[in-house]
Amino acid sequence: SLALANPFTSIAARQSKVFIVEVNKHMPRVFGDAFVHISEVEAIVENHVPLLETPLPQPRPEDEIIGQSMVELIPDGAVLQLGIGTLPNAICPFLTEHRDLGIHTELLGPGMIDLIKKGVITGRRKSLHQRKHVFSVCYGRKDDFDFMNDNPSMECYPSSYVMDPAVISKNDSMVAINSIIEVDLTGQCNAEFLGGFQYSGTGGQLDFVRGAYA
Repeated sequence: SLALANPFTSIAARQSKVFIVEVNKHMPRVFGDAFVHISEVEAIVENHVPLLETPLPQPRPEDEIIGQSMVELIPDGAVLQLGIGTLPNAICPFLTEHRDLGIHTELLGPGMIDLIKKGVITGRRKSLHQRKHVFSVCYGRKDDFDFMNDNPSMECYPSSYVMDPAVISKNDSMVAINSIIEVDLTGQCNAEFLGGFQYSGTGGQLDFVRGAYA
């Protein structure tokens, strides 16, 4: 199982001439299009080390203000995509009264996993991958990884599928929430540059905007 990260790994593995895997017993076993068969593997290297843990970032005061106002735009049964940064995660604590939310996201973080544990995110109303929590990359804490291990509701797919606007648009009531750095009076958004330097990449932001609009 490719477990926590499958942005392009499964695609590259099937195109490679020599495929070598590193196996770590601490990595959770995750379902979806995230498996390779041992017959496809040239060599196995065992390296059993604890996984890097990433705690929830501490929200800033303005994040909480924005988060509280954002939840009013999210109906029960919505399918969520949350981007990276403090703001998307600041929304999660205010969603505890919502019902039957779903996940179709590039990045799966601790805030969303907490909502799954609380029964807020069920995927019950999803029109695509019903009752499944779909993602490409996950970060979090050890208890998050333990929760994901052998959990049939967690499904990891490559970004070429998860971030395809045509696939995203098949989710009824799709809500995409991402951070940007600047916005001008015409609505143009800057999500990459700060002070003349590259600050971040857009990732799947534009794909999810297009998919959610569709």
